[in-house]
Amino acid sequence: MQSPPSPSTPRRDADLALSATHDLELARAARGGDRGSTDRLVERLTCVALFLNTQNRRFGGMFDGEALRDLDQECQAIAWTKLGEYEGRGPLEAWVYRICALQFMNAVRRRGRRGTTSIDAHELELPTVGEPSEWAADDLQRLRVALCGLSDVEQRVVRMRHYEQLGFPEIAAELAMPVNTAKSHYHRALIRLRDRLKRAFDEEGT
Repeated sequence: MQSPPSPSTPRRDADLALSATHDLELARAARGGDRGSTDRLVERLTCVALFLNTQNRRFGGMFDGEALRDLDQECQAIAWTKLGEYEGRGPLEAWVYRICALQFMNAVRRRGRRGTTSIDAHELELPTVGEPSEWAADDLQRLRVALCGLSDVEQRVVRMRHYEQLGFPEIAAELAMPVNTAKSHYHRALIRLRDRLKRAFDEEGT
C-alpha cells in the first residue's frame, strides 16, 4: 500500500502569500499613479488609526486625540514615502503596523526627553523586522509598556536595580531615601509590573 503524499503547505500560508502578492501589486500600481489603486490604498491605510489607538491603550492613554491624529498623519506620510520598500513578504497591514509601532515608540521617547517619563531612549528601541530576537522583542515591548505605567520613582528604582545592577543601599543614597523605602518602592513596582504584564497577556489571548 502506497504511503499518502506528505501534506502540502497549509492553506492559510498559501492564502497569506497570495494576499501579500496582491498587496505588492496594489502598492506598485498606487506608486505608478493608478487612481483606483490609490483610492484602495488610502482605504487600507485607515488601519493606522486602529494600530495607534491600540498602542496608546497599552500605554495607559499617554497621548490625547490631537496627538494621535498627528501621529496618524505622520505614519501615513511615512508609509507613502516608503511604499517602494514594501516587498510583499507579508500582508500590507503587517508592514504598516511596524511603521506605526516604531513611530509610536519614537513619540514616547520624545516625551521622555521632555521629562514625562524616566524611561531612557535606548530602552525604547525596537529591533528591525526579521531579526532573530523578534519574539523576545515582543516580550520586551510588553515590559516597557508596563514600566511606563509606574510612577517616576518606581521606574528609577527598577532601572537602577536591574539595568545598573545597584544594591538597595546605593539606590537609597542616590535617591536620598531610607533603604527600607527604596525596597518598598521596588517591591511595589514588581507587583504592579506583574499585574500589568498579566493583563497584557490576557488581553492578547482573548
